[in-house]
Amino acid sequence: MSKTFKIALGVIAVVLIGGFAGYKYVMSGGARHVETEDAAFTTTAAQLTKEFGENEQAASKKYLNKAVALTGEVTAAEGNTATLNGTVLCTLHDSTATATVGAPLSLKGRVVGYDDLMQEVRLDECFITEQKK
Repeated sequence: MSKTFKIALGVIAVVLIGGFAGYKYVMSGGARHVETEDAAFTTTAAQLTKEFGENEQAASKKYLNKAVALTGEVTAAEGNTATLNGTVLCTLHDSTATATVGAPLSLKGRVVGYDDLMQEVRLDECFITEQKK
């Protein structure tokens, strides 16, 4: 084999390995595991909504992309989404988890934003930590 062929083969191998590693990182390597993280804050759904309503910029700086432990009453539940106190929408990580409307619920999730028009705080990667029936 010529020297040029070996170099070309080496470059192709490096590009393929790098591409595969990049694909794996983008698709799963950068994923967070909120369930195993310690909650940065523990509060109620009502208090969280109040803080965002009073000063969205300060609340975003404090809570955005952080794991938060919340308690509240389930006011709506459909599919893998539960609404606490009518103002906190939580997308449950486990699609088989169910929340009982009218029951107290404790969960942990990542704050992803605030909808000022609907006055709703949104969380994803939520895990139910305690549910009373």
